[in-house]
Amino acid sequence: LIFQIFSLLQMTLVLFFGMLFTAGNVAQEKDRGTLILLLMTDLRRREMVLGKLLASLLLPLVLVATSVPVFCVTLLLGGVAPDQVAWAIGLCLAATFASGAWGGLVAFWREKTFQTLAICVLGLVLFLGAVEAVVALAGTSSMVGGVVGLLNPYRALLAVMNPFENYGGLTYSQVAARSVAAL
Repeated sequence: LIFQIFSLLQMTLVLFFGMLFTAGNVAQEKDRGTLILLLMTDLRRREMVLGKLLASLLLPLVLVATSVPVFCVTLLLGGVAPDQVAWAIGLCLAATFASGAWGGLVAFWREKTFQTLAICVLGLVLFLGAVEAVVALAGTSSMVGGVVGLLNPYRALLAVMNPFENYGGLTYSQVAARSVAAL
């Protein structure tokens, strides 16, 4: 139970913090007018975007890193396998980078800070809702439902937390690996 609570809480925190920190960092540069100065330097576009993304994701990644000892304590309590902990952390890392990339995309697109943050949060919630709607309409056992379901990190995390369930002939490790690759 402790592993499940910590995993779901961490996934929620890294999804939203990764997205909001990245969007806020870029929006702050735009508000101060220093993004124009960065564009005039010799930095390539990918260097600037990846630099902003990685610098903004430092705090969420530290959150994931500091949770590793806490998850290792849950191993001592029993009922949790080491690969479950590894997949939960891997899913959180993949979700952090995916949500940070979304936040950076919206922040470079929109001019106003409030618009940026609002579109980021709404986009993430609508994306997760759309994924669940497609899975509900297509069914979890269908090909479309199985592939689209991999895009929801919560669905993969729930598979990791329930290791004895059968997920269309796949183990929870295979579901988590495919979800990490899809994110």
